[in-house]
Amino acid sequence: MSELPPNPLLIPQPGGAPNVDIAMQAADWPEKEIGRFTCPAGDFGYQLKHIKKTGTEWASNMKSSSCPPCDAWLGLRYQPFPKLSYGLVSVSAPPAKLKTVFQSIYCKSLSSLKVDRNITKLSRTLPYKFQGLGLPNPNIEVLALKQHLIQNHWGTESEVRNFLQQAYETFQTELGLSGDMFALEYKRFQVLASDG
Repeated sequence: MSELPPNPLLIPQPGGAPNVDIAMQAADWPEKEIGRFTCPAGDFGYQLKHIKKTGTEWASNMKSSSCPPCDAWLGLRYQPFPKLSYGLVSVSAPPAKLKTVFQSIYCKSLSSLKVDRNITKLSRTLPYKFQGLGLPNPNIEVLALKQHLIQNHWGTESEVRNFLQQAYETFQTELGLSGDMFALEYKRFQVLASDG
């Protein structure tokens, strides 16, 4: 930041109004954009902290409320989870960290759901038919959302498709290989790709 030129970056305004300054921030400074926190450095840690804070607040509100467990179950599935998972399709957080954040929220919510807090983490997200609680698994949800995004936009003329194409071509350039990147063996070529 100290090496950047001191000249301010200005956005011209219509109608002769005074120009607006663009604030200079560090590359790891998180900004809220379209409902989620991102930064140019690609660190989504602040978004995960925001998810954890929001989920923990919901869990503590449910604990102090007189809401019956059946309503708490409906509330968890249809109120905070869509709010917490919004924007995860564009987040490249490590799956282990994302899982840890959601398991922490689920653990704090279990008493409101009238479930023993000592239940295993695996049982929380295991489907009902396998004797689990059936709570949403964030990593499976993110994978499904990303696949849905690709299926809906790949091969179309949308701006999202252009972005996906550019990201794919950048990935090919980073690896230094041509052809279908997803047909390659991951374990063999993983050292060529950067995280995120």
